[in-house]
Amino acid sequence: MGSPNENMKKKKTKKKVVKKAKVKELTYDIYLHYKEVRTGGEAESDEEFSSHEPEYIDFTPLSLYHFLVSKDAYVNNLYYDNKDARHHEVKFDPTKYNEAFAVIVRYTTGDTFGSTHGAWDATKNVITKKETEKNAKDIKNETGKYSPEKYCAWHGYFQSFESVGIHKLDIICHA
Repeated sequence: MGSPNENMKKKKTKKKVVKKAKVKELTYDIYLHYKEVRTGGEAESDEEFSSHEPEYIDFTPLSLYHFLVSKDAYVNNLYYDNKDARHHEVKFDPTKYNEAFAVIVRYTTGDTFGSTHGAWDATKNVITKKETEKNAKDIKNETGKYSPEKYCAWHGYFQSFESVGIHKLDIICHA
């Protein structure tokens, strides 16, 4: 055995392994803010079950926004009931991302008495472009969760697919 000084030196040279805690990305509600203008759709007569002229929707996505609280600590806010906002839950770190992508499907819908062209559905808000492109491809090819057997707003007796678009939008944080 060595002297007490040699044993102390050995203790000091041992490396201490510290595991870094893995930071968990929280789930946030991320909202799509948009502008929508409708034209047409007027009744052709005053009868109770009158046909309507076609309605057209002009739609513009403006931004994505979230509130700097996790879903678990969600507080009510004035945007929650905003008719000009749709939301999805997205896992992301708001300190790393200031833009994301919205996948928007445009379709025609209607009923026996008329039709609406340019109806839309925000299928998913995503952070990466690669995931967005896969989502849009699945929609175009009607594969995966967008197959005709699954519910999609553009599948139905009076519905028909028009287009799918990818929109790169800024993420606005509301504390």
